[in-house]
Amino acid sequence: MAGDEENHRVFASDSTRAFFGDLTDRVGVWAGRPILILSPEPDPKNSAAFEKHKELFREYIKYIDNGEAIDEGNFNKFAKNLYDIANEDQEYQITRYSNQGAAPRTATIYTIPLHWTKEDLAASLSGLPKEVFLDSLPGSDLEWHAFSMMHESIHTGEPYMGSKNGTAARLPVEVRGDQGAIALYNREVENGLLQTKEVPQARMAIRALGAFISSADSHVTGAAVQSPNETEPQGGTGEYFVHHLDQTKNAIIAEAGRVLLQPLDRMIAIGETVNTLQENISDSDKEILEAARRDNSLLGDEHAFSKKIESLSNSAKEALEESLNAQTISRGELEIYKSDSHGTISLKDPQLLYVMARKLYDRGDFNGADKAIQKQYVYEFLDASDKYASGYFGTKNGPTTVLEPPVAPGSEIQPQAIATPTLTTP
Repeated sequence: MAGDEENHRVFASDSTRAFFGDLTDRVGVWAGRPILILSPEPDPKNSAAFEKHKELFREYIKYIDNGEAIDEGNFNKFAKNLYDIANEDQEYQITRYSNQGAAPRTATIYTIPLHWTKEDLAASLSGLPKEVFLDSLPGSDLEWHAFSMMHESIHTGEPYMGSKNGTAARLPVEVRGDQGAIALYNREVENGLLQTKEVPQARMAIRALGAFISSADSHVTGAAVQSPNETEPQGGTGEYFVHHLDQTKNAIIAEAGRVLLQPLDRMIAIGETVNTLQENISDSDKEILEAARRDNSLLGDEHAFSKKIESLSNSAKEALEESLNAQTISRGELEIYKSDSHGTISLKDPQLLYVMARKLYDRGDFNGADKAIQKQYVYEFLDASDKYASGYFGTKNGPTTVLEPPVAPGSEIQPQAIATPTLTTP
């Protein structure tokens, strides 16, 4: 129908239409509203890009019923503002909306660079080098870009939330974007417009890697998005998911620290304990700690060290344990992650990260209803490592035991319902 076509109208450059082909006009259907697609061709920071899209912008502005006359002067300002806004977070892929518009409101989708391969996309999502994913990812470059456009299309139906809103507030929005994109992608496979049904699961696997590799942000959606081994997705607020992911990573880091704890770390912990307690430490506790600090063989033997401090008072034990925990976290972070001169955190020892995560998972540290989300995060990370980055994580020959998936969440977990978008057929 003409009315439906107008409500789903898509504005895009010739090069963007050539790239997406028949999928181009589906973007308006996915979003349920008119869409302007902008691609960084050339670099949007280059003023020549404004001229390149000038006629496209002009047609788009005429279509928006904002009740204002568009003259040459404010047209250029409007175009520049769109590009500036799209780049304010230094993200390649982002959705922005017109302040006023027709009903339904027209939305702008700013794409990632269309020359990116699926390996480029996986590297951007995970924080790992793109070479890690050579020959391991299903689907075509186009199908990976199509999934990205579907994710952004879901966002057009919601108020935009930028980085200033905070990770916890943005996470549920990104969950809906991923869950909706999975439903859209599966529908287009059924319609014959896409061929590789495994792409959505691979995309979510890459997200799972990013949850542990890249700095935590609003896209760590894995545990909240329904995956094949779950009867329903985990539920909870954004704060709940962010908290449990932080707890999970800290547990892995602390375990690495315990394994790698050095005599010097125990010596430092003893000194900090004595300084913390000061006049509140008893003579007997102080004597035990000082003797332990002077005994190098004792400091290097975890079992002997533990037996030595058994006779400490409860208050001294608690203070020492707190100091030791601080040292194990510091040691684990030092061994697993590194920071460059700009303060950017990156992975130092991927094999250690994998081994520690697998050790805790197999040992049952994430069992129990109160840790269901943590177990899901770790399972998805380990599974993704085995399937798509085994060489990088040192598991190319596979783990010695089968990775058992977590059970579906129990009745005490209340998953948030995520609506599947209603689509028309092509």
